[in-house]
Amino acid sequence: DLSAVAFTGVTGAPGLAFNGVYNTLTLNDYSVIPAVPSNKSYLVQLPTVNSQGNEIPGVKMPDSAVPLATFTGYSLRKSGFVAGDQNGLNASQLAFAATDASRQVGDPRPSIQTLYGSKAGYVAAVNQSVNDLVARGLMLDGRFGAADAAAYRNRAQAQILQPGMAALP
Repeated sequence: DLSAVAFTGVTGAPGLAFNGVYNTLTLNDYSVIPAVPSNKSYLVQLPTVNSQGNEIPGVKMPDSAVPLATFTGYSLRKSGFVAGDQNGLNASQLAFAATDASRQVGDPRPSIQTLYGSKAGYVAAVNQSVNDLVARGLMLDGRFGAADAAAYRNRAQAQILQPGMAALP
């Protein structure tokens, strides 16, 4: 069921309309020259995604925990290069609409305004994500010479000054 893997049919979002075709890898016998391919393939496992199109499992850094876009581990091939098939060597990023009014028809993903309410809501969500990671020992807070937490907090402040965020309260 591809609906659990990626959104399909999102207007203007070719990076999300994955058709399920990917480059397969086979188990080959390299003990001889030339290598002998087999008919056994590697199992390709895909993570489940949430309503934003982002992966659910794993430790979430602030960019993933408080996203402004859908991030995929693939891109799609363009016309003339097996159009629509996965190009697994490149990732994609597809920004969310700032407001519900600016969402493209057919895009099922929530807007930034729906997710965070306002610029201040976005910054608060990033700060909460950072605080949670620091509390869990997964991010340094600067006491040991690293300033990872401060860098994420500062970037959230810079992000709300970007033109795409101007429509938010």
